[in-house]
Amino acid sequence: DQGKKIIDTILKAEGKQVDLKKGVEDLHGATSKIDASPAVKFQQAMQDLQVALQPVLAVIADLVSKFAEWISNNPELAATLTAIAVAIG
Repeated sequence: DQGKKIIDTILKAEGKQVDLKKGVEDLHGATSKIDASPAVKFQQAMQDLQVALQPVLAVIADLVSKFAEWISNNPELAATLTAIAVAIG
């Protein structure tokens, strides 16, 4: 009786392996379609751009921080320079 159950289990498992393989293939196909969508491509491009621009963004952030610090230390001079720039146009 146990031998028959083991054989039945093995035979049923072979069929399930085929089902599992097909399921994995279907999942791969669906994932490929998702990865090919324009939204996913755009998101990946934006991530790549952010990585590429990271050094430049760090420099810009540092410059803006220093400029803001200078304005905080020299508010009257900054206001005068701003007024002149607005008057010049």
